[in-house]
Amino acid sequence: MEDWQGCLAPQCQNALANARALVLQRGGAAITVEDFLLALLDSCHSLSRFLTTCSIDLDELTRTVQCEQPIVTGVSAEGLLSSQLVHWFARARELNNAPWLDWPVLLQTLTHKTERLQEKAYVAVLERVSTWPPSVDELTIKAASNAAGVPMVMAQVDWIELAHTVAVEISTNPATLLWVKGPRGGGKTRWLESVLPLLGIDYKRLNLRCESDVLTVAEGARHRLRSLQHCGGWPLLVMDGLAPQDLLQLVGRPGSVVGDVLAAWGGPMLLLADERMKAKVQHVDQLQLCLGRSLTSMMLPPCGAGQLHAILVAHQPAIERQWNIELEPAAIDFAVAQRHRFECCPGKLLVWFKRAAARLNLFALRGSSESVALAAQIQTLECQRLVAHARQSSIGEPDLALEKLVWQQQVAAGEWHQRNARGSLRKLGVADLQAELNGRLAANSAGGHTVHH
Repeated sequence: MEDWQGCLAPQCQNALANARALVLQRGGAAITVEDFLLALLDSCHSLSRFLTTCSIDLDELTRTVQCEQPIVTGVSAEGLLSSQLVHWFARARELNNAPWLDWPVLLQTLTHKTERLQEKAYVAVLERVSTWPPSVDELTIKAASNAAGVPMVMAQVDWIELAHTVAVEISTNPATLLWVKGPRGGGKTRWLESVLPLLGIDYKRLNLRCESDVLTVAEGARHRLRSLQHCGGWPLLVMDGLAPQDLLQLVGRPGSVVGDVLAAWGGPMLLLADERMKAKVQHVDQLQLCLGRSLTSMMLPPCGAGQLHAILVAHQPAIERQWNIELEPAAIDFAVAQRHRFECCPGKLLVWFKRAAARLNLFALRGSSESVALAAQIQTLECQRLVAHARQSSIGEPDLALEKLVWQQQVAAGEWHQRNARGSLRKLGVADLQAELNGRLAANSAGGHTVHH
């Protein structure tokens, strides 16, 4: 066992040592793959955070691993290590030349390269991870920018001040119940990403509308919550998209365990939601009574021109990469100038940008809608000509009709050729944004969605 432990990265060594202690405590004969995985999930926070960003439910994964725990296992010649665990480590060492085997290498090997373990149910769960990071160091660098790949830039003083106020409140008062409100698409979720690194405590996102998520916290995480309670560190409970009146409704639902879960929670709570309807005083009082906490509400300040400009520039690489286009600087300036049409909401502004980028990509690939339609008509007429020729029959004057369609198609494709000649076929400019905006306004006024490029 010592030989293999020396090949593992420090956090994996720690997990193996913890697994060994648990096995000896219960009187087991060998450390299984499942023992090591459970210890790794419990002690390695970088792994837990990575799996969470990949939409892997940690409690579901933990239960799946526990269900696969064998009653009897074969012991290898490597001391306490089971034969399957040694096979896994050996495959990882065979496929990787790094001095230490860290969890990205181990789990990628387990998921794709360890044939003897491919039938395990937890391997199927881990296969949902599309790409494993090359190393923990690269993962840390990537996470520092943002899990979604777009760094959160705060260029607005009152946004920064609110972030600092919330961070101080949450990190110093475990009984905090905060509601940060603002318009839908106003940037609340993205603003939250800038607050979380300032907290100094862990956090857990919880979707209270999903009963399985609530049951997961109520059942699968109890042992972790007890250990957190004993060491004095409860995580922040983040409930995004949930206003106080929504929370009260969920707490009071017959047969729901939401109230029990929240009443037992020993850490701060944070709600983020738009104020669709005013929270009535009696509702707030009732919620405070149910949770035994005082509700404090804070408004996310409106997004100013400087902050909107910073957000658009931050998203520019991702938009350009996704639709293979280039954003012209004038287009960003134009979008910021039109911010009042979108209630100064960065989310709505980004949707406008993305729609224009997606439409430009289609235009570059296929041409205008009229040009595509005329090309289909030309193809149809040519098919008719071939059939008529084969049957030695007539379809009128196909040559004249075909010439007319070809001429119309060339005229319709004129804009495509002009932009291609100027080198602006894939450059999203002010005219493209204006056309998308005009289409949106026309669709809203007509109650439909008919847009012409």
